[in-house]
Amino acid sequence: LTGNGTAATRVLLFVDSRRTAQDVDEELKRLAKGNETAPKREIEMVLFVGGRRVAERDDAAKRLEDLGLVAGRSVAIAKPVFVIATSAGEVGVDLDAEHAVLDVVEWERMVQRLGRVNRRGAGEADVWIIPTEPDSKTTEALEKDAKLRDASDSEDEASDEANGADEADIDAASDEDEGGAPKRLKDEERARVERWHRRQATLQAIASLRPVEAAFDGSPRAISSLKTAHPDLVEAASTPAPLHPPLTRAVVESWSMTSLDDHSGRPEVRPWLRGWVEEEAQTAVVWRTWLPKLADADAYFEAAPVETAEVLETESTAVLTWLDKRAKAALKAHEDTKRDATENGSGEASGADAHVARPPLGPDEIAVFALGDEARGWTIRALVALDKQQRDRLLRSIADATIVVDARLGGLVEGLLEPKANTAARDVSELRRLSFRVREVDDLESVEDDDDWRIEDAFVSRTDDDGQAIAWLLVESDRTQQSTTAEGRSVGREQALAEHQSFAERHARRIAGRLWGERKHTDLLALAAVLHDEGKKAARWQRAFKAPAERRPLAKTTSRPIQSILAGYRHELGSLLYAEADARVAALSVDDRDLVLHLIAAHHGFARPLLRTDGCEDAPPSALVDRARAIALRFARLERRWGPWGLAWWETLLRAADQAASRENDELGAAHG
Repeated sequence: LTGNGTAATRVLLFVDSRRTAQDVDEELKRLAKGNETAPKREIEMVLFVGGRRVAERDDAAKRLEDLGLVAGRSVAIAKPVFVIATSAGEVGVDLDAEHAVLDVVEWERMVQRLGRVNRRGAGEADVWIIPTEPDSKTTEALEKDAKLRDASDSEDEASDEANGADEADIDAASDEDEGGAPKRLKDEERARVERWHRRQATLQAIASLRPVEAAFDGSPRAISSLKTAHPDLVEAASTPAPLHPPLTRAVVESWSMTSLDDHSGRPEVRPWLRGWVEEEAQTAVVWRTWLPKLADADAYFEAAPVETAEVLETESTAVLTWLDKRAKAALKAHEDTKRDATENGSGEASGADAHVARPPLGPDEIAVFALGDEARGWTIRALVALDKQQRDRLLRSIADATIVVDARLGGLVEGLLEPKANTAARDVSELRRLSFRVREVDDLESVEDDDDWRIEDAFVSRTDDDGQAIAWLLVESDRTQQSTTAEGRSVGREQALAEHQSFAERHARRIAGRLWGERKHTDLLALAAVLHDEGKKAARWQRAFKAPAERRPLAKTTSRPIQSILAGYRHELGSLLYAEADARVAALSVDDRDLVLHLIAAHHGFARPLLRTDGCEDAPPSALVDRARAIALRFARLERRWGPWGLAWWETLLRAADQAASRENDELGAAHG
């Protein structure tokens, strides 16, 4: 297609596995280098596969655009361009190549691939489809299936029917009879056989397209005509649609109770999104240069939450194997460094290692955090010492979860997992601007105000021999974006409570005015905005945020809260006391009063259905319990009235007004220095 690398054209190669894509990438690079019989060729290569960190995948997508491989973008090229893609290139990217080479996959995927060649119909494209041989496991399954089909099981089936055996009894039987002969295919074998037959049907479907000289017409019209002319063949070549569980009101309501950490009736959402399919569990892997101590992990990851650009998602079993190899390599590196230091006689690493800013990952440092309701951590030593039972538990912990690893653990090459890569991985926040940054500082008091970054939180990073802090991890967030923590959203330009709530009311009326003309609903949203932060009048809140006594009550201060004083107090709970006593609220109908009170209670995402009562001093504990019960019952009543989506929509309107008011305050702070 490229005349042995001489024609400046774009060729898209689709293969069915990441390993094959990497092999093809390496082979094309080898061919381009030339040898004694073939000259060196200048080519461009892009590897576009799944299981790759999003940052590097985004870079690859940008490179595709620069090389003219995005539909509608005309770019002149001077050399051949090869894109090697897996299913990651079949959807989600508007790829457009001049020619393509494909292996055989199911029909619906083949159509997606064909749609990424000559996408705008500007010329003629050559598409080479390469039949592939079955792998060894598929070959064995096909042979076993053929033997079973050849065998006559009619007498056994008749016997089963005569004995009244149902399908469950048959499924529970052994895969082999007493003589060792196979009685049925295992589930994995059946899946391999069915996939093979679907792909053979895909080849038949291709051969059934309208012939054009020595090839076939792969245009959209020809593909549509094939579906009409040979529906059974297209169905045989296509992956059966998975079954989906019914989406009932009870299921949605169970998901809507987001402030419950545990809910026995709340199912995983995946079957409703993807259907009932047998999928291998996936793990999202993130590399960070700076990680906290275990006790600080939950607060740290709230202040510096994982962003999409940082994530590499791949099979959990592959991640487990990778962790095992990297942990052993890290332990060996530590022992080698320690031995070199001893031989050097100085107690320090010799050679290049002596100039490394951070020492190698120590065996007792936490190298891996698994995020969840409560973060868990593992040291290098613990990972290396895992027995089989512990490995199984670790696999369950990381399956369908996110793990964050110390960048010094390495194991990353061009955004792909590579167990042999000993070089520290790059933290994405060091490659591009994210909504946060983390750095180590020696003195918190000397940290200067930054026009671009606001301080979210700080955590002890290192201590001296006496346990005194000598370094801190400082987490800062982008001032142009909303703060990542609830406490951070109360820090900024010092602002009086009355002014903030006036701002929020104005933004609520602006938002509501663009949504509906009915004044009643606008007034309800505005009233909730006027009262939503009344709980900040509490002396505990004002003390915790270091509000000057002469300027209280403030809604925003320039200081981070003292958590020991705040003691878990939720100002939304305190706001309810003021709102319930407000004459405007009391004058509302029961339904409208419920709505205003719920919006106030839920404006930070809680009260669905629970809101904690810690630290609230405006009522005795028994009264606070009653108030919490009323919040939960109010949520249930309103969800019946407005529906799960409708109530969440109302909450979003107030939250948007509150955030707009905070942004306005930040802008005033920047404008006035």
